Amino acid sequence: MKKILLLLTFVSSFAAFGDADSDKFLNKIDAFSYWLGEPLQERLYLKEKAYKNFYRLAQFALDDYITNPVNGWVVKEMANFDNYNNRVAFPTDHIETNNFGDRKYVLKQGYYFISKKFGGRTIKLIATPYRISPFNDVEYGVGIYYAEKDFKYAKEFMSDVFNYLTTKNIYKNAVIHRVKMGWIWTYRFLENVGNYKYTWDDLILDPELKIKSMNSTSNFIKNLPALSKYGIKLKRGVVLAGPPGTGKSFLGQILISQILHNDLKKKSTLITVTARHLTDISTVKALFSAARNLSPSIIFMEDIDLLGIKKRKLGGNSSGNKSTFKASILNEFLNEMDGVAESNGVLVIGTTNKEKDLDGALLRSGRLGVHFFYGYPAHGIRKKFFTRYATKGVAWEAGVTTDWLAGLSERLSGADIIEAISMAKQMAYLDDSWIGKDLYITRSYFKKAMATVGSKSEQLVKQNLSYKDALNLL
Repeated sequence: MKKILLLLTFVSSFAAFGDADSDKFLNKIDAFSYWLGEPLQERLYLKEKAYKNFYRLAQFALDDYITNPVNGWVVKEMANFDNYNNRVAFPTDHIETNNFGDRKYVLKQGYYFISKKFGGRTIKLIATPYRISPFNDVEYGVGIYYAEKDFKYAKEFMSDVFNYLTTKNIYKNAVIHRVKMGWIWTYRFLENVGNYKYTWDDLILDPELKIKSMNSTSNFIKNLPALSKYGIKLKRGVVLAGPPGTGKSFLGQILISQILHNDLKKKSTLITVTARHLTDISTVKALFSAARNLSPSIIFMEDIDLLGIKKRKLGGNSSGNKSTFKASILNEFLNEMDGVAESNGVLVIGTTNKEKDLDGALLRSGRLGVHFFYGYPAHGIRKKFFTRYATKGVAWEAGVTTDWLAGLSERLSGADIIEAISMAKQMAYLDDSWIGKDLYITRSYFKKAMATVGSKSEQLVKQNLSYKDALNLL
């Protein structure tokens, strides 16, 4: 008798809210039950089972798709609840701007109450970003709450989100990079995009090496549609090896510029990541999953030697053996590389200062099978650096020529030469050395600058530091 009375109380309570909107409910389960049209006595069933269909989709796909009505889905409201299922303020201040200046609202752990008309009735669903492996590296998927009778419509909605992810996603044809926010690794739009205005003309390199680099990177992506007609594999892995400061990272900046402003605009997505950010198997899977969903795409990975090295030091960690742990990450990377053939075009570019340490499994054909060595610039190439960076607004002492400077800068990288030129200009400026409006740079300034930078550069190479660390020390 008590059970029947309790049931009638629940049903009458549900009926009392019949004319109210779901946003009047302060409790998550009450709001969900009302919106989905389930009898209130089934609310615990909703809470326990939640009718969640899980697809490995990124959070941004849902955010963008659902706030830009597509295929008839309309957002009735958005809500946020705390761990006790009580309604709390919604994080309306979370705005993100993509590389093309479009401002987008990005949901943070909230719920969308959505609807769509089918025939003579309205279908109602609740969608939310869904976190996987919260104690490791976090990936975002999409969770759906729906009434049992609307199962097929929930599947249709998920299909719509997936299609949107692979076609009109806000991250598609943009530049994104992997960053750490608190304890969570996630992907964000590249900031300060106005600084990336480089072209291949800005890369001072051996002409033959530059052409090969262009053909294996930007030209490869541009020609994907034509290549597919001739049965050419739409995947490629490229390794850029060589000492610090020789142009490997700068090639990545050129690709970023092309995607944002030039030849590759609206044609490719670029994901930048450092190998040390791939902390476990799930992060590798997430990276390649994003690349495939956003293809044609480029994964530009710096310090790839941190991912696959021949000699792995033994040492304890949470998994018991650091060597085994790193090997599992490398193996997953290799598996994903092998699977990239199924994609619509994913280009993986890795840079390293330590090519000899790379695991041979990484370098074989079909994986990172294209290798380019970016060595120290030859005499003629060094002359071009001085012509470009040491002539504007500058007067040289008699006897100082590009040929003399190139001879003085042997065994210096391009970045070293640019740094030495900047240092020589600074010395002249501090000494108030002028001829008219031009800085007057003597032989002694150039010699001091070359010796200082050369000494530091040699020390950095011996220490096997990355180019970024080298710049910090310089």
